[in-house]
Amino acid sequence: MVKKNLSTSAILFKDLLRTLKKDWKQFISIILISLLSTCLFAGLISNANKLKKRANNLYSSCNYADIYVTTNSYDKKDIINLPSQIEEIETIEKRTYMPVDYKKNGINIIVSDSENTLSHPILISGEYGYLAMGKFLQSENLKIGDSFSITCNNFLKNSLLEYSRILDNLKTNDTNILLESKINFSIKITGEMYHPEGVQNSSFSSSLGYMSPEYLKELILNLIKNNYKYDSLDGLISLFMGSSLEDLISSKLDSFSNQYLIKAKNSLNNDNTLEQIRQYYENKKENNLMLATEKEYLESYQMLNQDVTQAGKLPYVFPIIFFLVSALIILTTITQIIIKQRSQIGCLKAIGVPRKNIYIHYMGIGTFLTLFGSLLGMILGPIIIPPVLEVKYNLLWDLPKTTTPFFSWQALLMLISMLLITIICGFFVSRNVIKEKPVKTLRPKISVAQKHVPNPNSFYYKHTSLSLKMALRNISKSKAKTIMVILGTLGCSSLAVCGFGIMDTLNYGIFYDYNANINMKISAEGLENNKNIKEDIYTIEGVEKVEIVRGGGAVLYGSDTSGGVINIITKKKRTNSISAAVGDNRVQKYQTSLQAGKLGIGASWNKKGSVDKTSLATDSKGGYALNGKYFKFYGGEKTIISTNYAFDKHWKMTFDYSDHDYSKGYMSEKTKLPTDRRFIEKEHNRFTLNYDNNGLKANMFYHKGSSDSRYHYWKGTKLYSNSYFYGNDDVIKGIEITKDIELDSNNNLLVGAKAYNEKYNYYNFYDPSYKVATPINYAYDRNIYSVFAQLDHKFDNRHDVIIGARETWTGSSPDGTNYSEFTPQIQYSYKMTEDTSAYASVGKSFTLPTMNDMYGQGNIIRNSDIRPEVGMHYETGLKHISGDHSWKLALFKSDVKDFITNSENAQGENVAINEDTKNMGVELSCEMNKAEGFSYNWGVSFSDPKYKTPKEDNGIWKRNYGRWLLNGGVSYSVSKFNIALNASMMADRVLQKYQIPVKPYLYTSLHASYKPVKEHEFYLNMDNLLNRNDITSHVSSRYISLGRNFEVGYRFTF
Repeated sequence: MVKKNLSTSAILFKDLLRTLKKDWKQFISIILISLLSTCLFAGLISNANKLKKRANNLYSSCNYADIYVTTNSYDKKDIINLPSQIEEIETIEKRTYMPVDYKKNGINIIVSDSENTLSHPILISGEYGYLAMGKFLQSENLKIGDSFSITCNNFLKNSLLEYSRILDNLKTNDTNILLESKINFSIKITGEMYHPEGVQNSSFSSSLGYMSPEYLKELILNLIKNNYKYDSLDGLISLFMGSSLEDLISSKLDSFSNQYLIKAKNSLNNDNTLEQIRQYYENKKENNLMLATEKEYLESYQMLNQDVTQAGKLPYVFPIIFFLVSALIILTTITQIIIKQRSQIGCLKAIGVPRKNIYIHYMGIGTFLTLFGSLLGMILGPIIIPPVLEVKYNLLWDLPKTTTPFFSWQALLMLISMLLITIICGFFVSRNVIKEKPVKTLRPKISVAQKHVPNPNSFYYKHTSLSLKMALRNISKSKAKTIMVILGTLGCSSLAVCGFGIMDTLNYGIFYDYNANINMKISAEGLENNKNIKEDIYTIEGVEKVEIVRGGGAVLYGSDTSGGVINIITKKKRTNSISAAVGDNRVQKYQTSLQAGKLGIGASWNKKGSVDKTSLATDSKGGYALNGKYFKFYGGEKTIISTNYAFDKHWKMTFDYSDHDYSKGYMSEKTKLPTDRRFIEKEHNRFTLNYDNNGLKANMFYHKGSSDSRYHYWKGTKLYSNSYFYGNDDVIKGIEITKDIELDSNNNLLVGAKAYNEKYNYYNFYDPSYKVATPINYAYDRNIYSVFAQLDHKFDNRHDVIIGARETWTGSSPDGTNYSEFTPQIQYSYKMTEDTSAYASVGKSFTLPTMNDMYGQGNIIRNSDIRPEVGMHYETGLKHISGDHSWKLALFKSDVKDFITNSENAQGENVAINEDTKNMGVELSCEMNKAEGFSYNWGVSFSDPKYKTPKEDNGIWKRNYGRWLLNGGVSYSVSKFNIALNASMMADRVLQKYQIPVKPYLYTSLHASYKPVKEHEFYLNMDNLLNRNDITSHVSSRYISLGRNFEVGYRFTF
């Protein structure tokens, strides 16, 4: 019997089947990793396309308007003149935009004719009347046919004031409800809708409602029927006005329209159309324009577009990492298969199988498996992933459903990439074996002998286990494999960490995306309550809130506020950025800030070189002294690390760490040699836990700081290193709780309490070789308590008064030095016109002496008799805000008893003392922000600050500081370039201790920046442009300003 000769293809095919049966686990791994990579990529691409399709379907079905024009009053000529004067306008329609109060977030109601074609609702079920968003119905557990109550501004009040006597006589209840500032309606839901302006989930922002004019008219008529003699009122109106009550209400409602929707002929030219619209209103005799904007700047559009953009970017982040890990796994698996079949490849070559066929065979194994897995992934991805991610989108957005796009060219490209990487891996791995001679291939691969034989007596050989030796030997012999294992582990770990972070990212988006937005309410009531909306929109950037309080801020902010308060509240969300800067005096600054889901991290490192002279050498009378000393700064470094974590929308934690090391010392003016040098190390740790929910705020804090100083002294030319040490540790821990209570529409009450403990530990000692002295080490602590309340009462739209008070006291203080003080405050404001208001305030301040003041530190000696400072502060003035222009005029006066400051005793030691101070003056400031990029500000202040000398110095009033303070700045922004120049000057100055005149202090600075694209910024900062050496101190040490200096840097924001 003769056996049939098998062809080469048959031999290779049988070999493939044997290999599949023998190494099926490895082949399964290739299929799975190919499936996962393609499934993830295809699924995310399909999800992005689906979300984009849902948004676009909504926009096209609703015929989304291109431009929104909001006015403060209705002018029927606008709807005729705008399209006739601006040819780019294709369609224009009017409607009423009416915010109302409902629970926490409120509802924005659109009153529009059902025949309107622009931004119209899509009716899901029910009928026109009042349409609600589906997410609103779901979150409030309502359905069609149910009713709920709303409260809104009484938009009828002003137009009905002339009928007040008639309404009073015809009311059936005690309240003339049509003349109240607020009115209540009971809304019956008639249908459910989709709308492009209401896509946000109502749990996180104001929901949107749609109401037909007929339905609103019916609500008003029912309100009148329930509270007035309807027939009598209708008869009187018919008698005097010749129309029915129903017709009167219809005409009034038409006049309340405050918004125009515009469809442009060419949406690409919207900027030009907007400019023409603004120009039209500016040319009107009465400019009633409040805001004109494109739909792309609406909050709903921006937030949804942001999610659509992020969904489109997501497939190119995680799947790419997964793709690289897949390539690594495929390469490793194919390598192992070919190593196992090394002798088999030799046999194939020996029997004459062409190299080309062997290449095709081994490349085909991986290609077939990858193709099978990738095709399966392309099918499963769009089926599995979009429904999973849709859970998040359905929580955030109220969008119409749609089918899932299945095929995409990006997924096909991913499949081709997977096949190419498999083919390349198969070729290069098999090439190393196939290119060898058959004789060599048939032999086992011989390992290269180890060149270095370890010494049996070495520490490594004696103290290392056998398993560890074997592991290290294998690593050194197989460096390529080791690198592959490391890279694979790195990729898998990155994917795992990213996966665990997805839930935090989703929660962060849900809880904070909308809280970071500014919700502006535009009322149908008119300009009276909304005149600053444009200013708010254009000026709120970067900083969430800034509060500036002159003097007497003790009611809300407690002790240490006699000079006033600048309270800066930053945004909850960090900006992702990296920056680096260098400057003269060897300045280096590096900073990074990252926000990932609920976690935010920031870090900075600053370094500054030496400055030869930071003060002047003076004698006992304040004049120049050749034998005197001046200060030198030797340089220093500062490191700051900060973190914040939001557990949910109510709880937030922050931690800040800082370390500041620097050196300074005195130099002899005559010899230019050091007389001492000080090395200072300061470290601070601050931890806070914040709670904020429905007006209730709690702040728990723990601050720990330390400061250590060591001195080198010179006696003549002899150096005494580390001759003197001193330092202190302090800990502050406590809690503050406040509650904001809205008593009614005209009264708001804020109450709160604060309690904290201060611990202070101080020590010093001398090196006996320099000075024999008893070491000091003592610790003190005290408790500080306060309760406070503030009432804000609005008499009407013009008169407002704020009354507050705080009681502060201490307990458990050392030496029995406990204090208590009651600090009241009152402020009254009067709105003279829409743009101008007058105000007056009187307040008391209270400042406790610090532990340093009482018990000394370093060169400040102990004075436990120091008293707290108590002051009275008075201010009155005028404020004017009109468009881009504002100014302020203020008169102020302050009297502070026992002001805490430092003085030098007869022994040359510093000690904290009390002295009375007073000041009275006037200030005028102005600010202008031009739309074309130019802005300026200036201010001038004249005052007469004085202090009272101690009784032993006859107790007379003497001058301190300067009388004139002038400041100003100009800035200009054009395209990608911004430049700002600022200057401030203090004139008519004296040094307090010597009462000698000092030349004016003038500080000038320049800031310029260039952004080629929004992510990249190059900037230049220059200080002291005029290179002046002005005295900056006001007492006696005669510190001087740093000479002209600059800093150049780069910032990357992402």
